[in-house]
Amino acid sequence: VLSGLIRNEERSGRIQGVKVARTAPAISHFLFADDTIILYKATNETCHSIDRILKKYALDSGQP
Repeated sequence: VLSGLIRNEERSGRIQGVKVARTAPAISHFLFADDTIILYKATNETCHSIDRILKKYALDSGQP
């Protein structure tokens, strides 16, 4: 679910992942068993988008 929310924001152009090389694909997030690492260029718009994603995910998954 979280990956889908992130992908939707990427497709809309509101956020973009980080490239480790010019020709490499952008990396946006890593999901582990009990952790998530989110990688984005830090802008006000990106921060607001990530905040919206995390709040929606928390509500949808029943977390406080």
